[in-house]
Amino acid sequence: RMSVGRARSTLLLYSYASTFTPMRVAPLIEKSPKMAVAMALRRPKIRRPWLSRAEKQWLGDQEVSPSAERNKVDIGKVLVEVAAKYKSDIGYETSRKLDVLEIASGTGQHAASASAALSNFLGRGITVRWQPSDVTDDKFSSIAAWAGLGGVAENVRRARVIDASSAEWGPALRQEREYDFLFCANCVHITPWDVAKGLVQGAAGVLSDGGLLCLYGPFAFDGVLSPESNVEFDRWLREKDPSFGIRDVADLRTEAEKHGLEIVEAIPMPANNHMLLIQKTPGR
Repeated sequence: RMSVGRARSTLLLYSYASTFTPMRVAPLIEKSPKMAVAMALRRPKIRRPWLSRAEKQWLGDQEVSPSAERNKVDIGKVLVEVAAKYKSDIGYETSRKLDVLEIASGTGQHAASASAALSNFLGRGITVRWQPSDVTDDKFSSIAAWAGLGGVAENVRRARVIDASSAEWGPALRQEREYDFLFCANCVHITPWDVAKGLVQGAAGVLSDGGLLCLYGPFAFDGVLSPESNVEFDRWLREKDPSFGIRDVADLRTEAEKHGLEIVEAIPMPANNHMLLIQKTPGR
């Protein structure tokens, strides 16, 4: 025979491991402790992890870039700082939205992480709309997976194909929407110079007045490349493909000025990288 005290203890321990509420059988404890426990254990609702069909699909589609996994948190933090510093130029407090276009999204890790960081910073009153893109659609399912599993599917739009080396992509995209940020990570040094030129020219076409092109990666400054690890990396890139290489901020400045853009900051980042901020001059 089970005592009332033992019945209460059993139900209490069971409640810690389940969603079961002992109140359902509480009236039975005094009358029939054994029956009360039996009823509780007959209909268990143990908390155990489960996945929806969509989540299972996302897990299968998710791809991981080790470098993006290492730098995504730092990138998100810096983009939040940039959004705070340049809020009057961007004007998201008035428009109640922040539109971000990402070029060369790859696996989608930055899209999910940075859009979440910006959304958390701006709060519910301001909507972050992140538009990922890549030169092919090979990684689009991974981009959607990272957004879905990261809980930012409402913020991250369906990815689209954009070839940044084409001079026409910026004005064409602007017919749909102007963007406050154009973000691109680890791209211009592993692609031909035409991509960097097209990226700058496209930014002039697609950014709103005061909007920012945010380029993340390693850079040289007025002919000086440091530290030695970046020099070796640059040498390795050029041996792999002569059209690749770490870009000089001076060359990017020349391109920017051609299209009404101005380099306003080079923010130091971990692992000898920088976030280069290139702003669109109002009226251009």
